[in-house]
Amino acid sequence: MRIGEPMTEDDASRIVLQGAATWNAWRDRNPAQVRFVAPHWYDSPGRGGQQIKGRNRVNFSGMNLFGASIYKAFAEGLNLRDSVFKDTHFEEGDFSRADFGGAMFRNTKFNKTILTGANFDGATFVKL
Repeated sequence: MRIGEPMTEDDASRIVLQGAATWNAWRDRNPAQVRFVAPHWYDSPGRGGQQIKGRNRVNFSGMNLFGASIYKAFAEGLNLRDSVFKDTHFEEGDFSRADFGGAMFRNTKFNKTILTGANFDGATFVKL
């Protein structure tokens, strides 16, 4: 993606998987709304490539997901510790057993989102 080119959903999806440092630096340069539709943020390969439920190795800790709309995500057990969610909208996703410990939620909406067993220890919720 070149400077001045419009951002696509594919750009954001590719960059977010590179980790918090890369994502946060990119977001600082690209503050427009970001939309993720049906992202598969889950990786726990077992023998033969089968996914093992509850052992997600994807690490989104420290992510700044301000202004993100996240639709129909599969992110069971995702590590989102110490992440920032400002004006973030979750819609119809599965974040069961995700770790939101220490995260900051400001004007964040969860609609039809599965949060069974999710950890919110030390998280802050603010609605303005």
